[in-house]
Amino acid sequence: MGRVNSRLWASGAPFFLLVCASTLVGASLFNSAGAPSRRTGAPGDLTCADSGCHVGNAVNTGSGSVSILGAGEYVVGMPLDLIVHAQREGAGAFGFSITVRDASNNMVGAWEIVSGSGTQISPGEFDPTHVTHDQAAPVSDEFQWNLRWIPHASDAGPVTFYAAANTANGTGTQFGDFIYTTSHSATFAGTTDSETLGLPARIRIDSIFPNPARESVTFDFDIVQSGIVQLHLFDMDGRLVSTLSRTLAAGKNRVSIATQNLASGVYAYRLISSGHSESGTLSVSR
Repeated sequence: MGRVNSRLWASGAPFFLLVCASTLVGASLFNSAGAPSRRTGAPGDLTCADSGCHVGNAVNTGSGSVSILGAGEYVVGMPLDLIVHAQREGAGAFGFSITVRDASNNMVGAWEIVSGSGTQISPGEFDPTHVTHDQAAPVSDEFQWNLRWIPHASDAGPVTFYAAANTANGTGTQFGDFIYTTSHSATFAGTTDSETLGLPARIRIDSIFPNPARESVTFDFDIVQSGIVQLHLFDMDGRLVSTLSRTLAAGKNRVSIATQNLASGVYAYRLISSGHSESGTLSVSR
């Protein structure tokens, strides 16, 4: 993660803003550790400029911008990697926030926090549907963040990512920063890349049971190549909560992973074999 050059390539997605504190004095001094949710400019959301945390400039004015760089389609079973790129000449620090909504303006899928990406689920009392920076980036002119979104296990229809970015002046006050918003849409493209292209699937999950799970959840699946298979579970904060690794033969296989210590809720999974993966969500119920 770091300053990007002018040859930035488009393969990513959305993010946002220096965190808004409850008082204006000191808001920018300590809000560099992440933005609260619902500051993305999505329908029904504010930005930190609207809420008064950063004042002096109207939203989307000045010479800067924020861009969501990513594919325009998503595939069930495949995570969607995204980039948010913010820029403004003369800016001295950057932050962001992002959410994703379906056509009914509901949060869909799950976020997986990418290790070393400088991102986190929005802190405080807010829900885990928004991702933000973990520390504002004190760099000049431009910055970018990497994200990963895991679609639901079924077609959610068209989805839209909404992001806001603060291209701050770096003075440590709430005055003089520039806030920018953007959005990026992705449509449903199928269940896996291999199925979409009519090619043999490298991994095919046949069933996940029980779902909702209690003590454990079992995956029945096929792989086309022998080797190490990994199964990861992530909570809705994007944290890895359970993992296993097995050396398995090609063909039909079954693995179970413990869930008895997990709280009720929705979890994202990723099953990995020979460099290929299948992802989705499952439920734990008590």
